[in-house]
Order: sequence, then structure tokens, then C-alpha cells
Amino acid sequence: MIAWFERIRFPVLILGIIALAAAAVWYFIQGYFDTPQRVLLVVGVLLVGIYVAIEPGEVASALGTRGARYGGNAVLVALVFLGILALLNFLSIRHSQRWDVTASGVNTLSDQTQKVLDGLPAPVHVTAFINPDDRGAPAVENLLRNYEASSGGKFTWETVDPVTNLGMAQQFGIRNYNTIVFQMGDKRQDSTGLTESDFTSALIKLTAAVQPKVYFLTGHGEKNPDAQTQDSYSQMKRNLTTENYQVDTLNLVTQGSVPDDAAVLIIASPRNPLLPEEVRAINDYLDRAGHLFLMVDPRTAGNAAELVQRWGITFSDGLVFDPASAFQRDPRAPVVARYGLHKVTESLARDNLPIVLVEATNINVPQNPPQGVTITKLAETSGDRSYVKPVDAQGTDFVEGEDTRGPVTLAVAVEADAPNAPATGDSGDTSGATPTAAAPKPKTRVVIVGDSDYPSNAIEALVSAFGGNNRDFFMNSVGWLAGSEALASIRPKPPEQRPLFLGTAQRNTIIFGTMILLPLLILVAGGLVWWGRR
Repeated sequence: MIAWFERIRFPVLILGIIALAAAAVWYFIQGYFDTPQRVLLVVGVLLVGIYVAIEPGEVASALGTRGARYGGNAVLVALVFLGILALLNFLSIRHSQRWDVTASGVNTLSDQTQKVLDGLPAPVHVTAFINPDDRGAPAVENLLRNYEASSGGKFTWETVDPVTNLGMAQQFGIRNYNTIVFQMGDKRQDSTGLTESDFTSALIKLTAAVQPKVYFLTGHGEKNPDAQTQDSYSQMKRNLTTENYQVDTLNLVTQGSVPDDAAVLIIASPRNPLLPEEVRAINDYLDRAGHLFLMVDPRTAGNAAELVQRWGITFSDGLVFDPASAFQRDPRAPVVARYGLHKVTESLARDNLPIVLVEATNINVPQNPPQGVTITKLAETSGDRSYVKPVDAQGTDFVEGEDTRGPVTLAVAVEADAPNAPATGDSGDTSGATPTAAAPKPKTRVVIVGDSDYPSNAIEALVSAFGGNNRDFFMNSVGWLAGSEALASIRPKPPEQRPLFLGTAQRNTIIFGTMILLPLLILVAGGLVWWGRR
């Protein structure tokens, strides 16, 4: 019987140590102490206790040896060292301090961002729905840490994986990775950009005292922002309200004029012509530095053509084909990947994000715009393999002499002088005080797109499922039209590029030192130790 205990004593000790180690490793990985860890801990202690109970005298004598005392001292020193590390870690968490030691200060927030953080009227909490395995996730978390450290305690954040935490993603209405939700009280602002410019722009919108108001023109068969049908804009309306816009409809026949609080007027493909008094009301609004978002379609583009003639822009009512860059092999659905340099398309071009238009018409831009007018091409077809056909033409192939070759302009942005706009900051003060320099007058802003289907419920959802970004194009357009100039002044810092150029001698030194010299030194040291122990 005693011999049997002797045989199992050492395996019992090994199993006990393994159980204790497994409990410790499991705890450090999971971050909490649950039933499985407790079971392993009890089993480990029990097995080690059995080992001691079989021969307690031998264990006691072993602990009294000089080697055991040395080992105990080593364990004690290790425990003290770990305790010091734990204390330093605790102090660093309670009294954290960050230093940016990069040459260009890439980890330091801009002055504009710091001003926004200093002026936060209430605490802001950020929920970042990002993929933890994405290569860009550490950069996003580092940027959020910078905001938190610079906010004086008013900025907090957390990251959530929308796949593993589906319930929270549904609660917030998250459809895609890389959606950053900013919340201040009951106000919310979403951002799909991941740069300092995007985050600070979201904070400015979130803390704005006045919500910009967007009006959808009605009365001519335009796309409906309230209906839930496939060709309606109800999803875009939800996106607008999520981003702190007020959304309403406008009937100029009954209203008579565009309200003064209109930040943006959206006209989404009128099926019937606008009345002359409606055109005059809209032109009067534009003369007061109004902001118009016009979307047209083939066959009906002429119903709104009078609104854009003042800038030399015309519609041909043709149908755009682009076989070289087609969505689901349909040449009537061009995939746009060529963008102009503009705030509307900045994020799309930077991240190489496509948009898809469906049965679009082309926009003719004058080579020499009127004085005081700047026209930027926002989106174009792929190149000379695209073309424009008459809407009633038979077939889809290009016909020389009848069709017009591309590249074809699909969307433009217009910025023009507004003759009836008062100078910014002109308060009409007649107190006799010394006048300050007059601020530049605000300008009329217009975005024109040769398709009204791309933001509709059905098309936007379909394109989004294939990686398209019709939503961002629509929201960027509204944002630029209604945006504050403060948003445009915040620029993300360019990544620091520090290329390393090595000469032939430097390369050879590194190769010789790492591949020959160091291994040789280790080999010689090992040989000397072996020779000394002979």
C-alpha cells in the first residue's frame, strides 16, 4: 500500500501544479474568476495537499534545506518586484500622463479640436463600432484616447464589435463597421470617418445650439421623404435626423417663398414642371445665399432646368451607359470611382469608396463659368468607354454619330456669389462705434446630381450590401451645403513619413553584425564556458 502511494505521489504533485497554473492562466485571459477557475483551484490545492499528506516529514525537511531557503528568498524577491509593478501600474492609471515625442506631433490634437473639447457644454460619450481585428482599429482607439486625455474628463469612450454584440448594434441601428456614435444627453451624432477631422466635425454638429433645417420640395411628384416605399427617401430622412438635422416638407404653391430657416432645400426629381412663381421663389432664395440640392433623372430633367441655367449648366436628358464600370454588369448603373477635389467627395476619394447611380442623365458644364461662379465636377464615368444615348434609343451599344462618348459628368458642386446676401457679422449697429472690417459675404451653394434613385430605400440598401457608399455621398452633400466653415478648417494631420536610406557600407555593417558577429560571439562565449567547466 505504501509503495503504491509512493508511486502516485509525484504524478499527483504534477497534476496539482498544472491545475493551479491552468486556473491562473484562465483568470488572466478571461479577466474574471468564475466556476471553472474555482474548480481548478480547488482540485490543484487538493492534489498538492495529498502530496504533502503522504510524506509530511519529507516535505518539511526539504523546506528546511539551504536550497529551499534560497528558493524562498527568490520567490519573496519576485513577489516584491511584482508588487512594485502593480503599485506603479495603479498610480499610472490614477495619474496618467501622455507625451507626444514624434517630430511632427502626429499624436497631438489640433488647436481647433482642443477649442471644441474645451467648450463642450456637457459630457460626451462615444461608442465606436469597429472591428477589433481591423488594422486601423488601434489608430482609432489611440485617437479616442487623445480626445479623452485632452477633454478634462468630459469625453469618454468604448469600443463595441457589432458582430459579437449584435444586440447593442441593433439598439443603435448600426449597419456597418467603422460607425462612431457620439452622444451628449439625448442628442446623437454619427460619424463614418475615422480621422480627427471627422471626429471634431461630429462634435461641432453635436454641440450646435441650432439644428440645421432641411426642406424637401413637394407638389411635383418628387421623391417622398416620409413614405416607406422602395423608391422613397425615408431612410435618408432617418439618417438626417440622426445627424441632428430637422427635416420638413415645403410646398411653394401654398407657402409662397422658401423659409428663412432653410439650411438646405432638396428637390428630388420633380415629375412635373415647376411653376414660374416657384422658380422665382427658389431663385430669390439662392440670391440670399441659399443652399440647393437638386437631383434629376432622364426624361424629366427639363422640369428643373431653369434653376441651373443661371450658371450655364444644362441637361441633355440622355441616358448614361458605362460598360467598363457597371454595377452587377448593368451598363445603365455606372459605378463611380472618379471624384473631383471637393469637400463632398474628400472621404470617398481618400478611402476609394464607390457610389452607384442608376439610369442617370449627364450634366453639361460650361468651359467658362460666369464671373463669381465656381463649378466642381464631383463624379464622372470611367472614361471614353462610357457614353450617352438618347433615352428612346434602341439597344445599348454605342452608335457612332448618334451617341456621345465620355467621360460623362454625373454630379457637380456650384459655389457662386449671392447678390442679396448680407455680409457675415453685419449687425446693423449705428451706435457710432468704430466699424470692423466687413466679413466676406456668404455664397450660394448648390449640388446637382444626374440621378435621384441612388439615395432611395431600395437602391441604397442594395448598393450598401455590395460595399457602395451612396448614403455617404448624399449625407456629405447635405453636410457641405449646410455645414459650418469651422468644419472645413479642421484638417487631419498627414501621416509622418520617415524613409530610411542606407548606403552600401551601412547595409553591410548591419548584415555582418547581426548574421555573423553576434552568433559568433555567442558561440565563443559558450565554448569558453564549456572549457572552464571541464
